[in-house]
Amino acid sequence: MVEFRTFLKHPMKIFAGVLITLLFLFWVFLSGPATPTKNYGIIFDAGSSHTAASLFTWNSELRNFTTLSWKKELTPGISSFASNLDGIGPYFKELIAFASEAIPKSEHSRTPIFIKATAGLRLLPPAKRDTILKAVREYLSQPANNPFLFKADNAQMISGQEEAVFGWITTNWLLGTLTDDVATASRHGVAPGRTAAMLDLGGGSNQIAFEMDPTAMPSEIDHDDLPTARHCFQPPATPLLRPLGQVPVEVFGRRRAVFAVSFLGYGRDRAFLRLGHALTHLAPALATRDPPPAPEEHPLQSRALGVAQCPAARQACLWNAEDHPMTDFQQARMGPVEKSGTEWIPHGCLAGAAHFEAREGGSTWQLVGEGVPTGCQTLLAVTDLLNLTTPCMTASPAPSAASHCSVSGHLLPTFIPAGMPVFGCSAYHYTRKALGLPAHTTAAEIKRAAEGFCGMNDAALAQRYPTDKYRDGHCFSGTYIWALLTRAFGVPADYPLTLDEKIDSIETGWTLGAMIYEAHQMAGPTDPYARQIMWLSLGLVAIAAVAVAGGLLVLRRRAPGGSALEGPAPGL
Repeated sequence: MVEFRTFLKHPMKIFAGVLITLLFLFWVFLSGPATPTKNYGIIFDAGSSHTAASLFTWNSELRNFTTLSWKKELTPGISSFASNLDGIGPYFKELIAFASEAIPKSEHSRTPIFIKATAGLRLLPPAKRDTILKAVREYLSQPANNPFLFKADNAQMISGQEEAVFGWITTNWLLGTLTDDVATASRHGVAPGRTAAMLDLGGGSNQIAFEMDPTAMPSEIDHDDLPTARHCFQPPATPLLRPLGQVPVEVFGRRRAVFAVSFLGYGRDRAFLRLGHALTHLAPALATRDPPPAPEEHPLQSRALGVAQCPAARQACLWNAEDHPMTDFQQARMGPVEKSGTEWIPHGCLAGAAHFEAREGGSTWQLVGEGVPTGCQTLLAVTDLLNLTTPCMTASPAPSAASHCSVSGHLLPTFIPAGMPVFGCSAYHYTRKALGLPAHTTAAEIKRAAEGFCGMNDAALAQRYPTDKYRDGHCFSGTYIWALLTRAFGVPADYPLTLDEKIDSIETGWTLGAMIYEAHQMAGPTDPYARQIMWLSLGLVAIAAVAVAGGLLVLRRRAPGGSALEGPAPGL
């Protein structure tokens, strides 16, 4: 007690001690790791046909995410290295060199790099995909190969559902709906408090994602990210049931229920390959010789594959993909075919006289375009390419008014009646542009444009698309998109769509959304007012220290003589 009373005799020393402590804490705060005002990040989108390097920046408050104009693509996709692992090093060396040049050298060591593989790798057997990812991780883990911040789990195969969620984040970030940017959202036709649906058509899969009422759907059989495209498919006898497709997404301080699903094998390129595969196995019913049949005598209309037969009686369907797996099937674009005396298969989804050669198991087929405006629609219906006649796999007796049956019996919530804006990217954008349509269009306009394209002859195609090396595929792409929108997703034919690769000059697609998500994960839980709270706390401590020191000084001067707080009493 004596020591404490002696200590209280020197209030100015107390004040000085507290002040020194505060100054020391302030110095520690300033000398600690500085929070940069600008962060960089890299994502390699390892898709089915190419790998694209995208670079991003954002500020320390997790705002102002921007895609740098620098971007590089390499072909083919990394799935092609399954039997050539030695090619992975040179492949990624070129991408790393590009990123190293674009990002300031002083930022390399703290710039995270992510490799996210999509449908191309998902379609490989597990052993092959694991081998490829292991080789990628080993290469990028070496500082001599990669100057950026990399951990082993930064290279991974993302699920189709993740890809859909990331695409949804990108779209709605750019529209301002995730940060309550009402001005930006209104400029793009999104009502306050609403978000937009995202559609992404890639080469190996296609994704759909939109915000939903989490109680609006029944449970569904667990078959997310379908392992194969199926025809004449029957659901398993003992399905595993759970709410499917609903994902809690938390970014920018708010948690949302997003329905997100990916259809593996239903991307544009993979679907086109499956269609050729189906035609080769239907060759006995379809093969013909010159001259080609008149439209009304088309084999698909006049033989046992009538459009009405297959959907009405699945057992009558002559094509079952599960009986004919695509193990070594290949399809290649060829030059003009000499039809005279050559057996060929009419391909309703090839424009003009486009010619593809298909090979499998030592057999060869010639697939030749017809120039019939509605031939591709007929072909998609007969082969049931989207597998729309599969019974809906749901725990409820039937889809409700709030849902409908989609690809391979997959249950989708009905989102269009709510007036939700729909934005499509990737092949949606490339195809509507190739068909000469504006970014703001409808499924009906896509159908009309596709029919016009499918009906063109070679001369008209060459005149309209003299330098487009993919012109023979736009007939299929346009028709397939129309079928996806109206038949699979339930979009009314006249519903307004925005199909574009950019929103306000920034590219859509899933990579920006992935970077936004990863940045939030790296930052961890953050309080936007943490800095203000810290300074307020220090200020309160300083005020308390001054008040204590001042109070002790007053008490010391007022204390009676002889006490431990002795001193002359102040005058009145």
